[in-house]
Amino acid sequence: MRIFLSLLFVSFLAAPSAAQQSVFLDFDSGTDGNIDYTTSMRNSIQSLMEDVYQQFNVSFLQAAPTTGPFSTLTFNSGVAGGLADDIDFRNLNNSDNAVINVEGLGFTETEEIIGLSANIASHEFGHLMGLRHRDSFGPIGSGVINGVSGSFLPAFAGPTNASEFGDHVMSTPALGASVERFASPVWLSERSAIKIAMSENGTTDNEVATANDSIATAQNIVLASLEVPNTILAGQNSSEIFDVEAIAVIGSISSGDSDFFSFEGEIGDLLNFEVISSATNRLTSFDTQVSLFDANGDFVDYYGEDAFNDDEIEGLDSVLIDVILPTTGTYFVQINGFNAAAVGDYELFISNFGIAAAVPEPSSMALLAIVGLAVCGNRRRKIS
Repeated sequence: MRIFLSLLFVSFLAAPSAAQQSVFLDFDSGTDGNIDYTTSMRNSIQSLMEDVYQQFNVSFLQAAPTTGPFSTLTFNSGVAGGLADDIDFRNLNNSDNAVINVEGLGFTETEEIIGLSANIASHEFGHLMGLRHRDSFGPIGSGVINGVSGSFLPAFAGPTNASEFGDHVMSTPALGASVERFASPVWLSERSAIKIAMSENGTTDNEVATANDSIATAQNIVLASLEVPNTILAGQNSSEIFDVEAIAVIGSISSGDSDFFSFEGEIGDLLNFEVISSATNRLTSFDTQVSLFDANGDFVDYYGEDAFNDDEIEGLDSVLIDVILPTTGTYFVQINGFNAAAVGDYELFISNFGIAAAVPEPSSMALLAIVGLAVCGNRRRKIS
């Protein structure tokens, strides 16, 4: 994308924000664990969770709201660890719930129990906001964590340098994260922040009713600017301003069908593609596949392989992680089922991640305004 800045007149349009998500922290109803959460512990857990989600429109409460929808996080409930009702991309269900039980995880010190309870609760609530375990891979551009490449189908051929994985809320011992680390403060990754921002002020589009089953008939979509707060407390991007474009396309696949979408990209753009279907309860799910083609109809090079994915690491949904566009021009995304029997609904989520260019000093801005110049330049992207 190119940024055009008029220095004679600058206007800023704020996207509408979603209604506040209320979350009831229920420390009294659970009967599967025996942790005695004192008032002080409850307040500390709430405070830690507020720190994690402070840049988003979320309210944590220790009493159930009397009006409006809310999610409930029940402590001392379920098997050891946590479990969420759903992975609700775009947070369309404001009343889904999760359970948390830290008993049996080997921690006895009060401060450890507080930290572990807050982090597991934040993790499960992240699922209710649509976050996946692989959203903990970071920073964006570093690919995946070591050891999971072969769990993708086909295997992911890109970098395995997501070294900040263990620092993030959506990391999990199931993928090798340390349980001990999870008793200490963690924070939302760039990928997680983008998804939550998408639920609050992101742009969506619907698949057209007319045929879009080939490159020739591909439906054009436009990634829109998305304001994403920096949630990184320590790490590569902790002091950066994020520059993000994104769109979610809502569609469906019938028997033997394929859907094609076109968009414009620039050389060096760092994009992620995710097809969401089986991950969430609210869609009629199917086994998806995703492909990416260039303007000539050829597969985009994806770390030496074709840009194609059938399954991600934990389900039948499809992803293309950290695609770097090789040229400026038109690109085509194809969505289809694994076979003709694979039919259902999906959402295609595309995000384009960059680091914002430095803003000129006020004196420089004034000088340019006097001469009536308009500045046009490529935004700087950081690819790691």
